Amino acid sequence: MQERIVNLFLLCMQAKEKGHHCYYNYSPHVDGITISVFKNGWKYGKKPDKSFVIFMDCFDAQEQISYAEAYLKELV
Repeated sequence: MQERIVNLFLLCMQAKEKGHHCYYNYSPHVDGITISVFKNGWKYGKKPDKSFVIFMDCFDAQEQISYAEAYLKELV
């Protein structure tokens, strides 16, 4: 699972090259990540186009990672 989490970060970096801003935050105390995606970049007052909250110890973590991967791959 750790490789997939790192891959999400790399996809966020690739999305930046296409003009999208992805805010990636790891919270070690709850073993979770949040990703907020702003298509075509962040602007003041703009809400994220899509957000993901993934807790690694949750029963559906793999499924949530798959959703995030698919979404980010569409951007790159």
